[in-house]
Amino acid sequence: MSAKEKVAKKPDARSLSWTVVIYPESLPPDWRGVLGEMCVPWACSPLHDADTNPDGTAKKPHYHLLLAFRTKKSFAQVREITDKLHAPIPQPCRDTRGLVRYFTHKDNPEKAQYSTADISSGCGFDLSSMLAPTASEEDEVLFALVEFVSDNWITEFHILDKYVRTEKREWWRVLRKNTYYIGQIIKSQRHDNTRH
Repeated sequence: MSAKEKVAKKPDARSLSWTVVIYPESLPPDWRGVLGEMCVPWACSPLHDADTNPDGTAKKPHYHLLLAFRTKKSFAQVREITDKLHAPIPQPCRDTRGLVRYFTHKDNPEKAQYSTADISSGCGFDLSSMLAPTASEEDEVLFALVEFVSDNWITEFHILDKYVRTEKREWWRVLRKNTYYIGQIIKSQRHDNTRH
């Protein structure tokens, strides 16, 4: 028995969230359906096919899978699920949001970067809340929004709203949360006589 298995099999090794690395060639063709039949909320990374080892050699292409339960599950319970996926040893996940960010290496610029659009999920997993920007990321987006309004002399909120909905969807959440503030900037630009 490996050290990882010994740690995971401790009686107190129960967790709401578990993670496992899965390999495309080992997965059953309908692995998403397998999880769906068991009603297990899940999220899966894009295929990590550009990762490298410290020595520069290519890592075997793989996915990171997150299983998120509503009640704590033991290693044995989760192993029953991962065995159906022909997956290696599952590990408790201490931070689901951190793992979802790791799916794209968002916080690891030294690693290969992957697209958020390629993250998949199912069975009610709330992916949008996991991908929500941090407070500092929201501040950066808000700054970019205000700069855009100023640089393009936006004087009507509906123009900005349409632009965000059609061209900059990643700004949508921040725009919604800061409607009053941004609206006041737009209003003050509309009434700024120095621009004419």
